[in-house]
Order: sequence, then C-alpha cells, then structure tokens
Amino acid sequence: MWICSRGEKCKSDLLKKLKDWNVDEEHWNTLLEQLEKEKFLDEERFTGYYVRDKIRFNKWGRGKISFQLKLKQIPETIVNNALQEFDDEEYYLMLKEEVIRKRLKTSGKNQWDIKSKVLRFAQSRGYEYELVNDIIDNLANEDRDNI
Repeated sequence: MWICSRGEKCKSDLLKKLKDWNVDEEHWNTLLEQLEKEKFLDEERFTGYYVRDKIRFNKWGRGKISFQLKLKQIPETIVNNALQEFDDEEYYLMLKEEVIRKRLKTSGKNQWDIKSKVLRFAQSRGYEYELVNDIIDNLANEDRDNI
C-alpha cells in the first residue's frame, strides 16, 4: 500500500517488487486483489497517467508508449482507450515543435538527407510516419513560401 500511495503502479511493477522481496508466489494474487479492492491499484488509472506523462514530459509518440505498456502487460483495450483520450491537437503541436527543434539542429548534404534524419528521430520516439512526414512537408512548403 505504501508503494502504491507514493505513485501509480501497474500489476507487473508490483509483481516484480514482490519477486524482488522474495514473497511467496501463493500470496501474490491475494495481495494484488486486496490492493485493487482498496483502490491502491488501478491499471486504467495507471495507464492514463503513464500516457499523459510520457507524451508531455518525455515527448514520446503513441507507438513507443503503446510498446512500453505492452511490456508492462497492460491490456490492449486499456492502452487504446488511454491513447485516444489524449488531445490530438496538443499531440500534433508538440510533435511539430519537436520536428522543428530537431530540424534546426540537424545538418546534412541536402534537404532529403535532413528529412530522413528527422524522420528517423521522430520514429525512434514512436511517432507515426505519416504524421511526421506531413509536418516535415508542410514546414518545407512554408519555408518556400517565405522566400
């Protein structure tokens, strides 16, 4: 209860702690059920906070977040619901800011070289290829219009 009250945790995190503490496996389910019953453990709540924090603070994309939550054994329906709750416009603006920041820091032989480096960067953060590509193309068009 103390660990859960300090910050949101998921079942897999708590199972790892129980294993580290050498708690008998026969007690794991009882402990987890008690924590869920008393609302110390709620995977939907955990997933919602995780998604918001990783997008806002770590600047991760939906793909990377989804992958990390799968590693934590969060059900796909819970992950999808949490990802859908995040505002698309805020997500787009944050991604655009990241693309602009990376593009300004990136050097290359030509525009295609720079574009591929920025695309790889964004994809490594878990952003959707089509969305990143659209942003890069729109920024390139804006640059041409301003000349």
